Amino acid sequence: MSDADLSWIDEARAMHGIPVIDEKTDPKPDASDPASGRRAARTQRVAERSVATTIAEMMSVIEVRAVIYRWLWAMRAFEAHDFPFGQAIDPLQLARNAAHREIAQFILADLHRSAPEQYLAMLRENQVAAG
Repeated sequence: MSDADLSWIDEARAMHGIPVIDEKTDPKPDASDPASGRRAARTQRVAERSVATTIAEMMSVIEVRAVIYRWLWAMRAFEAHDFPFGQAIDPLQLARNAAHREIAQFILADLHRSAPEQYLAMLRENQVAAG
């Protein structure tokens, strides 16, 4: 695909307020230069720490924990399966449930990594047994 074929990606990023990645100003690390790799790793660690700090701050607010729990519950994060037992399986509904749970697992991983105590508090507040 040519760059012209992928121009819609930059337009979509701009429309949603996501910065456009410009290879000239944001180059990938040079594998042959160890300093470049270290800089890239440091940048990634700082970004991850920033996300972890933001999540921890968000989870320190009881109202935010309630909203996040509601979202996780709606995405079937606490269900053991993607379909209700004893009912006919609709492939589209199964795919939708699986996609929701995939997003929920991503969110849960961030919560477990960044705010484990607040995650447990969220479960206690909503009377859900962890596990």
